[in-house]
Amino acid sequence: MITRAVFEEQVRQALVHLYDYERLRDLPLGRWLRAEPGYTGKGTLHQMLLDAIQALRPPAGTPPTAPAWRTYQMLFYRFAQGMGVGEVASQLGFGERHFRRQQARAIRLLANWLWEHYHIDEVEGPAPGEAEDVGQQADVNANLAWIERERTPQQVSLNEVMPGVVKVLNRLLTAQGVRFALDLPTDLPPLSIHRSALRQILVSTLSYAVGLVPGGSVGVQCRSLDTVVVLRIAVRAREGALPPVAADGDALAIPCRLLAMHSGSLSVTPDGQLGLTIDVRVPVSRRLPVLIVDDNPDTARLFARYLADSRYQPVVARSGQEALTLAPEVEPRAIVLDVMMPAQDGWEVLSLLKAHPRLERIPVIVATILTDRELALSLGAAEFLHKPVSQTALLSALDRLVE
Repeated sequence: MITRAVFEEQVRQALVHLYDYERLRDLPLGRWLRAEPGYTGKGTLHQMLLDAIQALRPPAGTPPTAPAWRTYQMLFYRFAQGMGVGEVASQLGFGERHFRRQQARAIRLLANWLWEHYHIDEVEGPAPGEAEDVGQQADVNANLAWIERERTPQQVSLNEVMPGVVKVLNRLLTAQGVRFALDLPTDLPPLSIHRSALRQILVSTLSYAVGLVPGGSVGVQCRSLDTVVVLRIAVRAREGALPPVAADGDALAIPCRLLAMHSGSLSVTPDGQLGLTIDVRVPVSRRLPVLIVDDNPDTARLFARYLADSRYQPVVARSGQEALTLAPEVEPRAIVLDVMMPAQDGWEVLSLLKAHPRLERIPVIVATILTDRELALSLGAAEFLHKPVSQTALLSALDRLVE
């Protein structure tokens, strides 16, 4: 019997590989949907998935802000049009973390439509070997789900992670007689990826490379481009041809999946019979500006120190007027606002911020010694923190408001 969880995972796999005929052909989903052989044309799995996405298009007259439109647009742009996560998220006005949650929901809705439309509950379950493969994939999906749910750290240092990775690999390198060389610049920018995910990607990919070339060599070089850091792994055999490899093969499936979760990628390029190159691309972290408005320099410094090792970049304004001048230039993702300030108090500044067409959508956290929580919320504040404010309280408030 085919379970809904297994079916949903197959739909997700098919959408990810919608324009990869070889992968689509090998998925059990085609048999379950009674798809015609071939890649394109009526009745093929490729066309059935495109038709299913169109079936979720809301009828004429549906308000453009309706959730059904977001579901359809997400599936259409992401899979039918093949656009990247960041590009679609930006187009629909989502942060990437929120987008991934909504994408999972959209895939579930599509899978439910396919299940009902094609009466999957009447279809014979997977064959024995097929069942094992599908079950293993479902297990992998479950084991990786916690990373999907986690907030991605924004300040992961490759220079700090790599020594631990090499330590894990040392015994394997010795046993295989593989020479290993590592060249990492000391000034690499922080990476936007979960620390555990980065470590697993490196361990899995490098152990795979080492296993290909007993007695050979593996070298790692790294360079920083504008938006990504690229780790180039050069794999060289001592003698004899390398076994055939592919970037989406079983051995690299989990690193590829983990990278895709974080808008990264992995590619394998043959280099003659004795070598190949594996490129791992990980996005660079971009810290999010937060405007701190407080006339007390000690408090401003304290809040800036709270944010020092986070994904937030503090920008300080010492008065309401300075805040109103800086905000359109900085375009902060959030504003932390004191109330008791000379010239313009926080209530006036908050009212002016909410009346400004470019600033009205920026969430404001009122942080004050006063106890006027309801007043702050009535004037448009998104959060209220009573001073003294702890680091945990400030970061938690920002995390709730900033995608």
